[in-house]
Amino acid sequence: MVIVISAYQRSGTMAVGQTMARVFGFPVLPELFLDKRTRYDSFFAFWTQLVRSGKSDCYPCYGEVHLTLTSYFEQLKNVHGKNVMIHVKADQYAYVPFLEQHLRELGAKFVCLFRNDNLARLVSCAVADARVARGNSAHDTEMVQQSLDHEITLDPHQFVRKVNWNTQNVRAFVQSHREAGDLVLKYEDLFESGTLDTELQRIQETYGFDRGRTIVDSDPPVIRGVQRPEALIPNYQEIVSKLAILGPAARIVDSN
Repeated sequence: MVIVISAYQRSGTMAVGQTMARVFGFPVLPELFLDKRTRYDSFFAFWTQLVRSGKSDCYPCYGEVHLTLTSYFEQLKNVHGKNVMIHVKADQYAYVPFLEQHLRELGAKFVCLFRNDNLARLVSCAVADARVARGNSAHDTEMVQQSLDHEITLDPHQFVRKVNWNTQNVRAFVQSHREAGDLVLKYEDLFESGTLDTELQRIQETYGFDRGRTIVDSDPPVIRGVQRPEALIPNYQEIVSKLAILGPAARIVDSN
């Protein structure tokens, strides 16, 4: 069985996926549909080899893509076992036409994970992007701070518009998973005592997994990995105030 943790970037997929892997005993294969052909286990590395060998078209039709995905998951099963867990980020669905439909037809089970405070998620994205762009490894380096200042501090109005627009997109993404009957997890809820274990129990009951173990005090906790935004963005409170004027729906994905 293929378990898809479906989420936007910086929503806690790695931490939650690793916890699920420890409990259910599944290997976690993140970012298989990120367009990086250098990763031996990525779909695009697999597909590129087929194209080079003449076994696949560069612009395949729906049926050919489906057959290629079927072969790809058969290979993953042979290497990693019958149950695997993969991450698919929201933007990666566009890399393979009708990817979600293909995955559902192949019997994949979806767990949607979302971060309710979308402002916090976008700040985390900005930090990660600045680190990658500058080749830095620490959140508080001078070059990372310069990137954040340029993107957020110097143009808070634009960033507020971005948060508002993006929150609507995340909300629609989560709603589409709910309408499909998928399990939906709220990242922030997983920090409440006992909630993570309860959600893992729900996943087990819904999909019929064998649960090898339970969460215990010695397990590594799911942690908040981003530095406090107030320490990174001098006018953070100004941004918060501007979003508050627009209403909670501008920042919060699910206010229920």
